[in-house]
Amino acid sequence: MGNPEGSAAPSAPAARPGGSLQLTLSFGSLTAPLVAIAGARASGNPLSPGEVAACVAVGFLGMLTVQIARNRRERRHGARGRVLGRIGLGRRSGRSECGYVDTQIRDPKDVQREALTIIHSSGRPREERDRAVHALAHGRASDDASRRTLRNAIQDRKLDQDQRFGMAETFCRCNPDEALAALDLFSRESANDSLMRLRAAKLINEPVTRSRAILAIAFAADVAAECRLDAAIALQDRAPYDAEAALQALATDVTDGAKVGFRVRIQAAQQWASLNRERAVEVLWQIARSPETPWYWRIEAAFELAMLKVRAAYKLLLEWGENRELPEEVRGYLFSALSKLDAQRPV
Repeated sequence: MGNPEGSAAPSAPAARPGGSLQLTLSFGSLTAPLVAIAGARASGNPLSPGEVAACVAVGFLGMLTVQIARNRRERRHGARGRVLGRIGLGRRSGRSECGYVDTQIRDPKDVQREALTIIHSSGRPREERDRAVHALAHGRASDDASRRTLRNAIQDRKLDQDQRFGMAETFCRCNPDEALAALDLFSRESANDSLMRLRAAKLINEPVTRSRAILAIAFAADVAAECRLDAAIALQDRAPYDAEAALQALATDVTDGAKVGFRVRIQAAQQWASLNRERAVEVLWQIARSPETPWYWRIEAAFELAMLKVRAAYKLLLEWGENRELPEEVRGYLFSALSKLDAQRPV
């Protein structure tokens, strides 16, 4: 018949893959066909059984078309006004990066007791320990007491340092706000490894607390010079003045028996140049021209000066190249530096 309603009925099940089409039948939708049948009978020209069946079929097809249109509209615009459509069931917090989902229904006390045993035990698999931290941090068994116990375990020196840092890292992924204090204390504990202290400080999600923790590492006398340099570099974006002070302290450290070697001093001066070019250039010149500095570091300092577009440094490298008294291995290193500079010069 070319009826548009007739063409919609066969495609209805395919319109919602993976779901069932629910039809809500209402006698009110059959009003028009019933009125037509009654009117024909009252006029003395009753419809034949086939015509009556056709009228009823048209009413049912109309209801089906309306229901399909409603379902398609809900798929396009979402289930407006419905609870599940509003809350987004199962959505994780915007800050938490925890990937664990609690699937077992157990007594929270049993879960907490088992998790406490795991975090205080050595030699447990990382996956098992991470799940225990998750349970105590923000799982079904978590509460203020469990999180306090977790923080205390992270500070427990009887436990392996790698294990403690691993727990702090997982705690931060699960509940970064609650993990802040544990990470801050871990980063300030001098007995911990320098790099782990810096990694813990960088995990802190509160900007001011994070900057203070990193700054403390940048100036700590008990921290390796390389780690102090990394801490100073990490401060450049958020705390440039503090970063400059830390870089200056490293670049100008010339005390007897200083832990800061020439490599760190030169790298610190290189980073310092972006904040205070004039002072950084002075430090590099002091290293390059000092006869007490080993040749390798004099060449390295002059190379960094040339990279900073100081022309006199390039001329100094050329003069050293003409020095016949230089050891052969030093001359090779010098010509390698000159080749790098020549490769970067515009043609």
